[in-house]
Amino acid sequence: HGTLVSSIIAASIDNGLGVAGISQNVQIMPLLVCNNNGTCSSLDFINASTYAAENGAKIINYSAGGYNYNSSELAQIQWLEQQGILLIISSGNDGNDTDITFHYPSGYPVENIISVAAIDRDNDLASFSNYGVTSVDLAAPGTSIYGANIDLQNSSFTENFEAGSITGWSQGQEPDSQSIFTWSL
Repeated sequence: HGTLVSSIIAASIDNGLGVAGISQNVQIMPLLVCNNNGTCSSLDFINASTYAAENGAKIINYSAGGYNYNSSELAQIQWLEQQGILLIISSGNDGNDTDITFHYPSGYPVENIISVAAIDRDNDLASFSNYGVTSVDLAAPGTSIYGANIDLQNSSFTENFEAGSITGWSQGQEPDSQSIFTWSL
């Protein structure tokens, strides 16, 4: 998922490789936080987002969450807000009204979160997407999306985001003011 989102944001243009990102003047800091089953803990989020903040990220994309309130996670998001970091967070994929069934971290009452629902090709809410009049900020395309993937057998658009394989980002590097942190599920 992180590879797909990263390619939508920043894939190179005019290279004949099939996808083009919407912004060419950003840097991506790919961090693998969740395990192979897509499970990640609040501590994983805290550690990764601290690393991202301390290494220049200005925007964090986080496409995970659940229904358990966690005060440590909220405190981390408030700290990120104090650092001037914007969080783009999935509203969830269970078809729930998150004004009634709260989803976290997208539902924490802080100003630096943009909670995003999914729409389909007809601009209708995707069948799986969570929604909420007050708890969701916007909707974006979430079905039939083309981008890079990590299917190593069937695609030339591959990246292995395993620990130690990340290139192009090093501690102390000065990213520009539009740097984005994203991780894969």
